[in-house]
Amino acid sequence: MTIENTIFLLEDGSVGTLCLPDATTENGKAMLRYLYQVSSETPYNGRSAEDVTLLTVEDQVAWFQKSLDSKDSISFVCVQNGQVIGSCEVELLPWKRCRHRARLALSVLKDYWGLGVGSAMLAHMLNILRGFNYIRQVELEVYETNTRARGLYEKYGFRLMSVQPDALQLDDGTMLDAYHMMCRL
Repeated sequence: MTIENTIFLLEDGSVGTLCLPDATTENGKAMLRYLYQVSSETPYNGRSAEDVTLLTVEDQVAWFQKSLDSKDSISFVCVQNGQVIGSCEVELLPWKRCRHRARLALSVLKDYWGLGVGSAMLAHMLNILRGFNYIRQVELEVYETNTRARGLYEKYGFRLMSVQPDALQLDDGTMLDAYHMMCRL
């Protein structure tokens, strides 16, 4: 699914662009760099930096193409000065009885935390989803110690639905609970 490019101002006055890049090798490489960096900077990604090393440029090019072609997912990245600094993806559940639900995933490079990138991506995605008359709720998972992300989601109307104990194991063996949150549209 294609989206219109959207330009916005970050809190520091710089400019970011929300877009879905073309499925090219160059964009695949940029996405791999992003995934590796974001997975290295925070434990809150289900995928570790080591897991990212198993991905290929071709995998990322295929992801961009799937995002462009899909009717069951919406994806875009936030770019600044040619660098991917954030990513947002929603999976629209395809089954008739669950078609009213969407699952969201969002990540931002650590250097851009607190600058409004997450807010811009989340607001943009929620606005896109409101255009689908059959989608009534958006769901996500956030880990218990990720208070910054949980605050962002609560700001946009997400509420706690349930807690899944020991959903994520950190490299040091620490177990984190997953908070399942939902926002009604």
